[in-house]
Amino acid sequence: MTVDSEHGAPRKSFLLGIGAQKAGTSWLHRYLNSHPQVNMGFVKEYHIFDALTIDEAYLKERYLVARLRQGEQVSATPIDKTIALFLTNTQHYFDYFSHLLNSNKTCLLTGDITPSYSGLSASTMAKIRAEILARGLDMKVVFIMRDPVERCISAMRMGLRNRGLHPSLEQEEHALRNLYASRPYLMRTNYHATIANLEEVFPPNEIHYAFYEHLFNDQSMQKLTQFLGINDEPADFEKTFNVSRTSNQIGTHLQREVALHYTDVYHSLASRFGEQNLPMNWQRQMSTLRTGVD
Repeated sequence: MTVDSEHGAPRKSFLLGIGAQKAGTSWLHRYLNSHPQVNMGFVKEYHIFDALTIDEAYLKERYLVARLRQGEQVSATPIDKTIALFLTNTQHYFDYFSHLLNSNKTCLLTGDITPSYSGLSASTMAKIRAEILARGLDMKVVFIMRDPVERCISAMRMGLRNRGLHPSLEQEEHALRNLYASRPYLMRTNYHATIANLEEVFPPNEIHYAFYEHLFNDQSMQKLTQFLGINDEPADFEKTFNVSRTSNQIGTHLQREVALHYTDVYHSLASRFGEQNLPMNWQRQMSTLRTGVD
């Protein structure tokens, strides 16, 4: 727990969770939301800065804002209207989280876990940081990364599941071939680009990197809670969310095709963290890339 050196009181922090998508962020949000020192607000993913700055992101929110600005009466849920308020003036967004912390002495952490924030520019990240620090809060960024091939497969399956489909293996492989190199997938899987933007803006003590494959154990969570400045509460590692349940096994040739597309990601992260420190499935993919053997 970080303590204010002048007043002896615990520091209060804002968490910016930037993904990756399909890398345990729903599980993490559930853990934090049940933590006695945390208030994450009314929704997991606020989708403010992606909707404002990433062209193809969350058009529904931007359309709602446009109609409200024109003075139209719109039928929207209270959550949608609050999100629209944040989008219209981001000061309301920052003030909301500041209020959550300052209105409760025991609350030490709040935040926004929106995986598509991994695509934010360095300039947008810098603006977020400046607003948080201006409110006397500490800044905490968490970036969880998953093997690029597995992340793409999981994202593809989630997309099909959200459409109510129960695809065959052939349909899954067709979808994956069409999606893995698309702009949304690139934005969410080019971890090295996200890391470059993060490290341009945030000092090392404000960033926590983790791997999805290493996340679900006591040691990993102790490191995370220490970084966030909250007590280490027991975590339920058995309960997972948004898991793709299927017996389909994507072929090794297609998996290698995806891995080849993300070669720069594997090599950049091996250089950044040390290949021996990457999860075993990452190391296996890298070995396959080197040898060309499936």
